[in-house]
Amino acid sequence: MSDATNGRENWGSRSGFILAAIGSAVGLGNVWRFPHECYSNGGSAFLIPYIIAMIVIGIPLLIMEFSLGHLTQQAAPNAFGRVGRRWEFVGWWPIVLSFIIVTYYAAVLAWCLSYLLYSFTDPLPWAGDAKGFFFNEFLQDTESHRLGGVRWPILLSLAVIWTGMFLCIFKGVRLVSKIVLWTVPIPWLMLVILTVRGLTLEGAVQGLEYYLEPNWSVLKEPHVWRAAFGQVFFSMTIAFGVMVTYASFLHRKSDLNNNALIIGLADLATSFIAGIAVFSTLGAMAFSRGEPVHEVLESTKSVGLAFVAFPKALAALPLSNVFSVIFFVALLLLGIDSAFSITEAALASMMDKTGRKRTSILLLLSLAGFGVGLLFTTRGGLTWLDTVDGFVNEGTWGIMFVGLVECLVLGWAFDVGKLRRHANKHSDWKLGRWWDWSIRLIIPVILAALVAWSLIGDIRGPSLRFDAAELKDPSLLAARLRRSDDPLSEYLRQGAGRQTLDQLNAYDDPNQPIPKGLKTALVDELNKAIEGPCLYEPGRFKRVRLSDDTLALLDPKAQGQDRLRINRYLLQDAFPAELKATANVGGFLIDARGRLIGKNVLGMCLMGMVFLVAVILGLWRPRRTGQIVEFDS
Repeated sequence: MSDATNGRENWGSRSGFILAAIGSAVGLGNVWRFPHECYSNGGSAFLIPYIIAMIVIGIPLLIMEFSLGHLTQQAAPNAFGRVGRRWEFVGWWPIVLSFIIVTYYAAVLAWCLSYLLYSFTDPLPWAGDAKGFFFNEFLQDTESHRLGGVRWPILLSLAVIWTGMFLCIFKGVRLVSKIVLWTVPIPWLMLVILTVRGLTLEGAVQGLEYYLEPNWSVLKEPHVWRAAFGQVFFSMTIAFGVMVTYASFLHRKSDLNNNALIIGLADLATSFIAGIAVFSTLGAMAFSRGEPVHEVLESTKSVGLAFVAFPKALAALPLSNVFSVIFFVALLLLGIDSAFSITEAALASMMDKTGRKRTSILLLLSLAGFGVGLLFTTRGGLTWLDTVDGFVNEGTWGIMFVGLVECLVLGWAFDVGKLRRHANKHSDWKLGRWWDWSIRLIIPVILAALVAWSLIGDIRGPSLRFDAAELKDPSLLAARLRRSDDPLSEYLRQGAGRQTLDQLNAYDDPNQPIPKGLKTALVDELNKAIEGPCLYEPGRFKRVRLSDDTLALLDPKAQGQDRLRINRYLLQDAFPAELKATANVGGFLIDARGRLIGKNVLGMCLMGMVFLVAVILGLWRPRRTGQIVEFDS
């Protein structure tokens, strides 16, 4: 089939496309996920695997998606349909997954909008207790999947967000290209303002050291490389269907290779600068209170960095209202570009499939997204958000697995060299045959390893094992315990080991041995972790190795009070009085009453439904003109 354009609308300018693609790639995760991954995985040493991951996976996959969309002039589903009719579902798969993502992403933007409005009140409502305000007053979090009723302020903000997204894209990409001229540069400017302000604060260096101080020894740890490749994959909006769709609106003589490189570098720069802004300010707050930085970062898991730790730090600054407005405007604009890009990908896919008008399809998508998003406006919304995000965005069968399938289809069921030659046609620098083998072999092997690693982790569940070498080298153990998502760190923070952890942080010098008394206390805590406790974190399922005595207490016939004797000193604070708790034991979910729920049933059902919907959409043949025509073999 000829590659000639089919009369499709276009961006109107290269800058409009680049800014829109950067806006899609750069989102809320750049502000809280990248800094968290960086300080948790060796500080500035993390940049080495991250940059390698961007070169090996990020840029090549971005070029692949740009080339496919630009060559076919179709959104992801029809683009893969051009490869072969049986592969159209591969294009629908990321569209369905990403639309699920935008339903809760919009809810987070609703939080940002609410906090922006709160920023105009004096004093700031979270100035006294930022954590209590966010979880107890604003979200009124049930810490469970129990919905607990709708939070009306969040629902109203969600309606505003979806209305805003509708208005941004209802006229097409020409309007988007004008909107991103403002929504992309403005948050950059605001991040620069926050960075300069943070660097001028007393104690900022303390935060920057925590964020950037290199720990080169972690580069030999596999989990650091896994985190780097995963961060690049999710940060650049790869396998969301967005980049294929955006490239389909490009002018036929566009430089695809340079565009991909520019977008990748902009994404990295934004993430890095955001980390400096955040940690310089948090370091100043820690310094003013005489606390170590890790104390300030207690609440940074999930959305805590953006809605607890950083707002708390801003509240302590002069002109706190001004800087809070700047921060939440930046978050809102960073997020809205990503959100409407995902919606545009779904919209263009349905338009290509059905031939129907943009406005009517967009209205239906917006109403559907708002309707699903109501789940995340409830008092149990945060728990549901974490659960769904864990399965869709970061789970074994989520976005990364879709990226693997895309590579296999384009690498082996299609002449990937055709994409390379198309990308090189109007690009300043050319791709070699190495790129073909990168798509066909190197990237699939890496992604398959990451998916397999995640699958093994799902089967085994996290454990509280420790390496004896970590007791000999305090820097290794301290580096591990800095990772808030490490089960050992979670256990020590939530249980009686908190005091031991605080003492250990005082001995973060590789040349200074851990005192015998502290080492003994640490070993005791580790032994307790391995032998006995059933660890529960609200809204999450965890599994630790349990002793026979502990398992006996989980027997369904046992009385409730007997089960409370499982490490009573740990559970007295972790379990609420009504025993709304769940433990992952032996690969199965068992609630506090001893009832078997089944392992990851919700996640498997959700992923199964997504795959089924993608297949159905791929098989659906609406009556319209201009049906998909495959490439010549």
